[in-house]
Amino acid sequence: MKKTPLIILLTSFFLFVLTSLAVSFYAIKSRTLVKISEPLAVHPLQKQMLSANLFPESNFIGPIKLIDHNNQAMTSLIGRWHLVFIGYTHCPDICPVEMQVLKKAYQGLSQSIKSQLQVLFISADPARDTTDVLSKYVNYFDHSFIGVTGEMTDLVDASRKLGLLFIPIDEMKKKQPNYQVNHSATFVLTDAQGRLVAKFFTPHKVESLIKDGWITADIPKNDLGYYKAKFKNFLTTDDHIKRADHLAWERKYWDLKRMLKYLPRDERALYNARQILMSNSYGVDNAISKVPNHLKSNTGL
Repeated sequence: MKKTPLIILLTSFFLFVLTSLAVSFYAIKSRTLVKISEPLAVHPLQKQMLSANLFPESNFIGPIKLIDHNNQAMTSLIGRWHLVFIGYTHCPDICPVEMQVLKKAYQGLSQSIKSQLQVLFISADPARDTTDVLSKYVNYFDHSFIGVTGEMTDLVDASRKLGLLFIPIDEMKKKQPNYQVNHSATFVLTDAQGRLVAKFFTPHKVESLIKDGWITADIPKNDLGYYKAKFKNFLTTDDHIKRADHLAWERKYWDLKRMLKYLPRDERALYNARQILMSNSYGVDNAISKVPNHLKSNTGL
């Protein structure tokens, strides 16, 4: 599995609304998947991810049986990327906070990325969350968000497939006023083939998401400078070095070459040598000779 995050992912969209910045959804679009049987190649950088758990193999979710807030049947997650959260509209704290963070993150995405991504809110409280209630709830945050509900058995089935767990409410508890539903506070990301790509755990820190997305995302060459400038208050020289290292391990020759100008002089010499080495280009010995001694032990040389 080859990751894009859009996050990558792309890895915590989510630290309240403590910032008004919009997250690049290259952290979510961030991963373009190949054959379902092909495992994700894990290199040292991916072990440093703070906010996301990337699945080593793409897990096909399979059919689901839900109803969206427009009373349309939803039978699968194939066709678009989905960022999915489970909760309920009467939730007093977690859900409104997380939905507001999703709103903030979503607002910063380009239209081309939004066209590939669907934010999905699954209700864990079908007794109170009718389609009309869900429609008003998700539209409050963003008109493009979709709320879904269904029979309890179908909701349990979908939530288990996605790894978004909740405790179904029994009939006795439903008689209590203002009952609450216990549910997970994580987000999951699925790809356009209906496969589970990543899970984002609390605390959902926007800064971590931006960093993870910058490091691992497949960013088109014309957008690289834009996103670097957009998130300059969050990205450090160390993040640029980690991105270069990621690109080197992924053997993305041209992407790495475009990153060189953002690196300090010593690291620029190192990753210049690595991109020449991995492309079998002329002048590799000369390039390696220019790498400072304290970096010549780098495992990529």
